[in-house]
Amino acid sequence: LRKMITRIRDVVYNSPNVTGEISKAYGIGEPYPSSIPKAIAMAEVITEAYTAFKAWSNLNGIIDADMETLRNQVDLVRLAEKAQGDAMEERTNLTQEFLMLQKKIESEVTTISKRGILAFQKTNPELATKFKALIPSRRKARAKASQAKQETAKPVATT
Repeated sequence: LRKMITRIRDVVYNSPNVTGEISKAYGIGEPYPSSIPKAIAMAEVITEAYTAFKAWSNLNGIIDADMETLRNQVDLVRLAEKAQGDAMEERTNLTQEFLMLQKKIESEVTTISKRGILAFQKTNPELATKFKALIPSRRKARAKASQAKQETAKPVATT
């Protein structure tokens, strides 16, 4: 799309009989479209300029086939952009589902652990302690991460 925009703008810019009005209509002097939305907007500007100055454009080598190609490329870019947006939305939804499932599992583990603690607190304190260790907490997760980091940082002894 950007190449087609550049080619059309180059034709207009290099035409010997171009007027300021035509140059402005085709976006000559505007920055090169650096993003997809800007490229689509520039393609629309070019299409409007072609419609407004069709006779001049045809005399200088910009023809209906060029505009059809430009429109087709805009359509393809829009479809690709939509497909990418849909894929990103799907990934986001899957991540949210995963996080909700993880939270449910942690909640159930916590419930079971609390019941185990209550059931074995007096009769088997060692087992109650193991149930307590099952309860997920941010502090435990941070401690495990810190411990793992320290273990990987230790130099390996060589003999």
